[in-house]
Amino acid sequence: QKKPFVIPLAMGLLGESGNLSLTLANNPTELNMDSHRVLVIDEEVQEYVFTNVEEKPIPSLLRGFSAPVRLNYSYSRSDLCSLISRDEDEFVRWDASQKLAVQIINEVELAVQQDLQVSIDPIILEAWRTLLKDDTLDPAIIAAMVRLPSEVYLGELASQKSGINVGSIRKARELVRRFLSQQLREEWLVTYERFRVHQTYEALATQIAHRSLSNIALEFLACQGESGIELATIQLAESDNMTDRISSLRVLAF
Repeated sequence: QKKPFVIPLAMGLLGESGNLSLTLANNPTELNMDSHRVLVIDEEVQEYVFTNVEEKPIPSLLRGFSAPVRLNYSYSRSDLCSLISRDEDEFVRWDASQKLAVQIINEVELAVQQDLQVSIDPIILEAWRTLLKDDTLDPAIIAAMVRLPSEVYLGELASQKSGINVGSIRKARELVRRFLSQQLREEWLVTYERFRVHQTYEALATQIAHRSLSNIALEFLACQGESGIELATIQLAESDNMTDRISSLRVLAF
């Protein structure tokens, strides 16, 4: 029987036009109308009520990874897409992208296990397309968001439920990866060309971020066959840094 810990839960409420102002119902004299708040969770059951919320919001929870906890909330896929594209917190946006990918991969895995026809929810296409066109985010953040959850992570999640099926996890993830590769071919190519670093290597944050995103785009392009493999071969020959060379070799070896 574990007793409650003190958990700082940074959160906000996302509306149609952005983050909503937060005012707690039990503190009518409060003047704080910020759209961000840290709730202190230190009991087994707690309730916080916000007033003057004129539309149904989407909770933006655990902002900035404010506590090292697993947090469960039943987001719809539409909710996750809204958080991915419009929330003000980069951790929440990344976490929403991973949750959406996990949901879709798990759905595909179930079809694979039951030997059913695989159908991949196209909602992930719009989410990824929006990210690749987002000029407000750091390219390194976009790279982390569009990278699919690893087989190891998917296996860890499966172990907490019914158990791990390594073969079906691998096949489901690969089917989703190829789906994104084929359906967003032009977006991946534009992203690769836009963020490919041609300057002499320097350990600069900008170059590191650009390499992260261009190499993720290269991985997706390589799923399409010869054209992606040719890009990886050229990058391997021309690169002056280990990061790009390893990324090229990884693509060629896969």
